[in-house]
Amino acid sequence: MRLHWFVPFPMKRDSDGRNGRSGSVGRFVRWLLPQSWHADPPARRPGRVRRLLSAVGITWGASPLRWIIQALCFLAFWWLFLYVCWPYTARPARTWPNWRPDEVDDREGRVTLSAEQPPTEPLPPARGCS
Repeated sequence: MRLHWFVPFPMKRDSDGRNGRSGSVGRFVRWLLPQSWHADPPARRPGRVRRLLSAVGITWGASPLRWIIQALCFLAFWWLFLYVCWPYTARPARTWPNWRPDEVDDREGRVTLSAEQPPTEPLPPARGCS
């Protein structure tokens, strides 16, 4: 990983006045992005992206790649934190009013319940727990 991705420093100018981007990566970036996004070295004006980042904050304009990576990592952390901690599937426990447990058998997992008043609806057939 190159240091100039994260730390701002002035770049040397080529003999034709461009900021030292004569390598294959620089040529690819100049070919890929619109001309209005690039800096104008003779007029010493920053490109549109650099001006936008400087409007966001002075440090964003100084080393934009580092700040973009940090912002993406922060957003990923925040999303993962909320995904793990937020109780999306939490449901309150079922309640059976007027029923009380009489006997609990730990070995077989059976619970005997009794009601103070007889139920108004018949109980559904017994189902085994899985």
